[in-house]
Amino acid sequence: MSHIIIEVDEQIARAFTQADKQQQRNISMVISSWLKKLVNTSSLNSYKQMLDAMSDEACKNGLTPEKLEHLLKEND
Repeated sequence: MSHIIIEVDEQIARAFTQADKQQQRNISMVISSWLKKLVNTSSLNSYKQMLDAMSDEACKNGLTPEKLEHLLKEND
């Protein structure tokens, strides 16, 4: 696997660096999957469908808006 550097806001950077190694690997896999789908997307409609599919997958895996908000606040 290769490494890239992307800019994120301070809250995201802090949450990521404070996460344990397993959480960081999980986050990296999700972002990698998202980017892979994004670069293979040729239209805005496909992009929206991809985001909807990722949201559905996250929900199936137990991620709710409340849990996401809690995770982000937890790392502040």
